[in-house]
Amino acid sequence: MNILKYLRDTAVLWGLSGRNAYGELTFTAAVEIPVRWEDRNESFTSKDGKVLTSRAVIHVNQDIIPDGFMYLGGLTDLSTEQKANPELVNSAYSVKAFIKIKSLKGNYTLRKVYLFGGDVRRSPVS
Repeated sequence: MNILKYLRDTAVLWGLSGRNAYGELTFTAAVEIPVRWEDRNESFTSKDGKVLTSRAVIHVNQDIIPDGFMYLGGLTDLSTEQKANPELVNSAYSVKAFIKIKSLKGNYTLRKVYLFGGDVRRSPVS
């Protein structure tokens, strides 16, 4: 089953690359990926074992590493500063969990990302 035909939204993804000398988070370059973005609340367990409620559930066709950020929209919607730092994007949310489930027949894999928003982000830039 080709899931790409169901991924009709575009999102920007920033992966977490580490921390700088000051202990601040650093991110990989922003990239656009096809997604199906669902603004809905769903309980999930984060990688550190906490039960959280999602801000959004995203269907993707690639593996996503938690602790990055995602934004519903394209790169053209963002300023140069925002492309470099997702914490400056008002509606970018933290990737808190990723699950991958193989179908019973083994002919496709469902991949879901759980986004969490709120106090995990710094103040946005206007």
